[in-house]
Amino acid sequence: YSPPELAQIIGMRAQAEGIQLGEAALAKLVEIAQAVSLRYALQLATTAHYHALRQRQQKSAIIEVATIERVYQLFLDEKRSAALL
Repeated sequence: YSPPELAQIIGMRAQAEGIQLGEAALAKLVEIAQAVSLRYALQLATTAHYHALRQRQQKSAIIEVATIERVYQLFLDEKRSAALL
């Protein structure tokens, strides 16, 4: 997929799940989708949403790049996980 297509897919999935992504966070997820996989980027979006809700203790939170980067550090993709072994 091209970057605009990835952004559209991620945006649609986020909207369906009630996740509010900042523009920079969406761009970061597109970057991750290109480097790793679309599935992994979508999983990170969901994880970032729950992380943000827990950190902010509110029902709605706009996901920013820092949150995406934090969950990216916490939850390794297959390549990064294998490299640690």
